[in-house]
Amino acid sequence: MGFRVQDPATGDQFDLAWNDSTTSLFLTGYTPCARVPHPAARNPSPKTWTPKAA
Repeated sequence: MGFRVQDPATGDQFDLAWNDSTTSLFLTGYTPCARVPHPAARNPSPKTWTPKAA
């Protein structure tokens, strides 16, 4: 069970999904104006991460 909320003006979207087997709520966010570097996405750092200007 889940749903998606999308802003038609910006393209920002959030997906919510419930997992019955783990009783967890999963939240996924997407915005076309932000990118997380691949190394940061694969191996999250415990340090604070901030985006850099392009």
